[in-house]
Amino acid sequence: MRRKAQGRTPLRVAGLFAGVGGIELGLERAGHLTRLVCENDPAASAVLRERFPNAVHRLNIERLKKLPPVDLVTAGFPCQDLSQAGRSVGIGGSKSGLITHVLRLLQTNSDPDWVLLENVPFMLQLDRGRAMSWLTGQFEALGYSWAYRTVDTRSFGLPHRRRRVIFLASKRFDPSCVLFVDDVDTAKRKEASPTAFGFYWTEGNTGLGWARDCVPTLKGGSGLGIPSPPAIWIPEKNEIGVPAISDGERLQGFPKDWTKVRLGSMPLSAGARWRLVGNAVSVPVAEWIGKRLGDPGRFDLSRCQPLDGQDKWPTSASGVARKKWRIDIGEFPVSSVTIPLRDFLEEELQPLSLRAARGFLDRFERSNLRKDRLFIEALRTFVRRREELVPPSPTTRRKMKSVAQFGTKIEVDLVKALRSSRFTFEENVRVVPDLTTKPDIVFRRRRVAVYLDGCFWHSCPHHSSPPRSNSGFWEEKLSRNVERDQANTKALQERGWKVIRLWGHQSTDEMFRTVERALKAG
Repeated sequence: MRRKAQGRTPLRVAGLFAGVGGIELGLERAGHLTRLVCENDPAASAVLRERFPNAVHRLNIERLKKLPPVDLVTAGFPCQDLSQAGRSVGIGGSKSGLITHVLRLLQTNSDPDWVLLENVPFMLQLDRGRAMSWLTGQFEALGYSWAYRTVDTRSFGLPHRRRRVIFLASKRFDPSCVLFVDDVDTAKRKEASPTAFGFYWTEGNTGLGWARDCVPTLKGGSGLGIPSPPAIWIPEKNEIGVPAISDGERLQGFPKDWTKVRLGSMPLSAGARWRLVGNAVSVPVAEWIGKRLGDPGRFDLSRCQPLDGQDKWPTSASGVARKKWRIDIGEFPVSSVTIPLRDFLEEELQPLSLRAARGFLDRFERSNLRKDRLFIEALRTFVRRREELVPPSPTTRRKMKSVAQFGTKIEVDLVKALRSSRFTFEENVRVVPDLTTKPDIVFRRRRVAVYLDGCFWHSCPHHSSPPRSNSGFWEEKLSRNVERDQANTKALQERGWKVIRLWGHQSTDEMFRTVERALKAG
């Protein structure tokens, strides 16, 4: 076996297939320096230029002739040809086959101490493990010892079930002293009752991605061929929606708004940002590796078992000089307690559209997938409520806009009565600068504010009758009106104003007497 690394920090890093810099950001957090990033996707490249302004930037690895002097070469090389979600054509595909350019650069450049690769676990199974056999064979031919480990992002406290193969190679040092030092017994990880569940709303026929108190793997694409976040169900509120892109970035360990940049004169769209986040490497995974590269540990050799050439590739293994070992180690390197998904989210969920919810429910109900009774019922309820929230027709909208906001008949009649009594007042004016509310009638000297509330729009307890059609929409809209009325009343009262609310069904005499009593009472 190669000798244990002595721990050299900071390492100089060249990031190939850098995406939006998940590996590079994690390594920088561990104290290392990014010297070069190479990424041909225009949107991802725009993020890299914004976030790594001091690094050398290159766009096309096929045109890259050599690397600057570096200690660590990283590559989260494309996984489209290796993943279950992709075409699964294998390591020879047009995307994943670009790894050959990493091998070319390793031969034409002064040897780095380390090479770090990242890809999907499916590469261990695809075509009976041919991709991993080819990859390890190429590195062995170049004189490298290697090790790989399947790691789950949940180990680092993020509620994101994301399993990735981390491949580390070196000509000088033993990668096992980096990848296989840290391990947590998952049986001892305490899991509370889940407060939320994640799933792929774009699936439903053959898969669901069901995840307890976390989201399933964020992906750059989906079953519908669009970049989209997974959905989240919060049973307590019966909410079903998708997280905000800022929370998606955080689920990968990035700071909020990491991908909020401009491409030319236009800001990146939410869809483009979700694609970039879905293709990224989880930042804390790279940070953990970066810290271990700076401070290697002692590897327990009792974890090793010889790996026969006929065996399937295990979740973790190592090799040197054509000898291979299966490593008995888990997918959770550290003991961070995973934050419950509901507590992790900072932004409100965006409810699934009616079309999306209907489509998913239809696919899911017709599939042979196991169905949780409570989840199915929640979906059906959600769809029914969304159906009730269909916006009004154009004709109804025109009628709504035509409703007078002030100068109504009841207001005109009350104003005439008040003027005949010679009270001094104003109409439809702000009474407090920092409040947007404008009472219908204001007695400024006496600090009395009067609102004239229509029975329909303000939900009169005696005469309110919401429409039967599209009842969900009207229930929500009228409820917001009531909440706004209560908030305005409270805000004025807290500032020393007396607030009078009159109903449209009251007579002019009754309203006048109510106002008169309030003014005389002072």
